[in-house]
Amino acid sequence: LIRNTGLTKHYFMKQKFMETILQQLTSDDSSSFREAFIEALCFTGHIVFMSHEAPEKNNIKFTPVTFDINSATSANRCKFESVECKNISFCVQDTIISANRDVLAQGSDLFKAMLEGHYSESKREEIDVANTTPFAVRYILHYLHGCDLSCEVLNSFSKGKKSDDALCDILDTAVLSHRYMLSDLLDYLLNVLKDMISPETACHVFHFALTYDYPDLVVNCVKMVFSSPLVAKRITGFQNFLSGPNAENFINVLFDLFLER
Repeated sequence: LIRNTGLTKHYFMKQKFMETILQQLTSDDSSSFREAFIEALCFTGHIVFMSHEAPEKNNIKFTPVTFDINSATSANRCKFESVECKNISFCVQDTIISANRDVLAQGSDLFKAMLEGHYSESKREEIDVANTTPFAVRYILHYLHGCDLSCEVLNSFSKGKKSDDALCDILDTAVLSHRYMLSDLLDYLLNVLKDMISPETACHVFHFALTYDYPDLVVNCVKMVFSSPLVAKRITGFQNFLSGPNAENFINVLFDLFLER
């Protein structure tokens, strides 16, 4: 059934098997039938998405910001820390982070418009940054000052950490990169993010991918739920989706992927 597209569509659509499963998964009933459906789908998903697909090689490329400012300390690992003149500050969650106004303007068209144009920020020495974290702001500022992966801050995502804190940091930084239209940095972060997803955390990344319209990442999150060889982890990941705000979207994507087989 799994390997035959015709049979899959017959049972999932014509026999309304999909609707039956959906009713069971979205019901408030905690019966053994619902648990059995979850276990069956976790088993099926592991076979479909893991056993018959070659793992996708994730080539992570980092493109640093380059600009014409000549600095005698350009050989330093962290260019942000080597900047002596920091004449603008960013306040985020009661944390003050200072930077160089001219460097920011040259590293980003958005910052150039914000700091040298007719916006209110162009006349201020301290700018409040809402709805983000100090880590994300610091990461963006290091990036815009020309740091590369030899910088400890920018290299923090390359150390293979898959903790909840690391995932939150990269999601916060990706959201801020999207806000500031830093496309090269965002591409790098999205690639790193793919390697950080686990069955238990896939629901959080799924929410980010839906919100900012990254369909490939949406699919990766759904498949990742079934990636673990441990049944318990697959079930936990599945249940995290069902108890979250994107349960219906998750189920719809999952069944679409089943029907594509």
